[in-house]
Amino acid sequence: MKSFAEFVNERYEAITEGKTISGMKLGMMGAKILGKIKIGSKFNTDNGTYTVTGFGQQSNAFKEFEADFDGKACKVKLTAMYGIKLEYTNDPRSGVYRNEVRLDSITL
Repeated sequence: MKSFAEFVNERYEAITEGKTISGMKLGMMGAKILGKIKIGSKFNTDNGTYTVTGFGQQSNAFKEFEADFDGKACKVKLTAMYGIKLEYTNDPRSGVYRNEVRLDSITL
């Protein structure tokens, strides 16, 4: 028999899969959003869409992803500490993120 918490988590995942989560809701979810992102998820920003193609380093406050932006490989870092922040680098081998974009929504 499943516990109530397991039941709620399963229902939450079923509801959010394939859904778009707005920027305001992302701020309320905080670090919980980091575990929901899978390969194929899309980060919708003010300059375009980044599609997750792989995973990188992670901690409790951030997670790095390999991504595709306009057919080019890049790396993005989603930070969920003091709000949601998306940083990116055009060099997929680099670990230095010097560019930041506004995250409008995430499509799971």
